[in-house]
Amino acid sequence: MIDLLKIWIEEGIFHIIDPNALDHLLYVVALAIPFILNKPRQLLILITAFTLGHTLALGISAAMTPVLPKFYIEVAILSSVIFTAFLGLRYQDRSPSMIQYLVTVFIGCIHGLGFGSEFAMMHQHTGWEFVTSLFGFNLGVEVGQVIIIALSYGVAFGLTKIGLTHRWLVNGINSGIVIYTSYLLIALIAS
Repeated sequence: MIDLLKIWIEEGIFHIIDPNALDHLLYVVALAIPFILNKPRQLLILITAFTLGHTLALGISAAMTPVLPKFYIEVAILSSVIFTAFLGLRYQDRSPSMIQYLVTVFIGCIHGLGFGSEFAMMHQHTGWEFVTSLFGFNLGVEVGQVIIIALSYGVAFGLTKIGLTHRWLVNGINSGIVIYTSYLLIALIAS
């Protein structure tokens, strides 16, 4: 069981830091950047809320036939990245509200639905092996998100030391995420 857990933790980490899974990278940065320098505790709670939603939806979608076509889930994922980046522009000087925590859980559910069928194909486990795989994968997701946050913190801290303000960082990075993710969304819809 421990070997299975290790395998799935590694898979979860790779799932988050994989450059081909750009939606997750962009989402984590968009969620993190408003709080990264001044509210690290609240940020970790937000990231964990995302992982809880991700775990719930991933488990449900991996255990049953997908409810929605993958195209609609991918549109919802990219839309959630754009929404989160806009929300970050609004909340950069305040602590996250309970509504933001709940929205983050919901967005975690959307992202979990997006990987459910792939997760189900990656293993044929049932019972405790399924629970171990799901737990390990999402623990790896959480670790991968913390890695992204740590790297983002280093970059943000360094940029503030050369004179950029936190507000400029949030506005610049989240605006860039909105523009790039909008491009990805338009390309997806057009294809």
